[in-house]
Amino acid sequence: MNEGTAVGDVRPWSQVRDEALSPARRKKVREAAERAANEIEMSLRGIRESVGKTQVELASLVDMTQSELSRMERREDHRLSTLRRYANALGGEVKVIIEVRGKRPFKLQFGGKPSTVG
Repeated sequence: MNEGTAVGDVRPWSQVRDEALSPARRKKVREAAERAANEIEMSLRGIRESVGKTQVELASLVDMTQSELSRMERREDHRLSTLRRYANALGGEVKVIIEVRGKRPFKLQFGGKPSTVG
């Protein structure tokens, strides 16, 4: 605690933040948070739960049994067509991005030429 700061003193957040983190450190933290927000990785189960669907509800939409959907969510290797059915049933879509060092990312187009992203 700083000298002259008594327990119960109220200070604005900006003052507390400025005392705790240098501007350079705040910039690094902000950049890391932005990267993390853009690169959220979730399991299929996590995605389903974040959309508010149960396994039973989603299984009926993708024409599977609940136990088949459960096994699918635990699998590490998936067919793209199955992922598309899963995503579509949740109201989403599957996008495949290929990143090659030194090149701009490519969004894979099925049945056509890939395009660069961004």
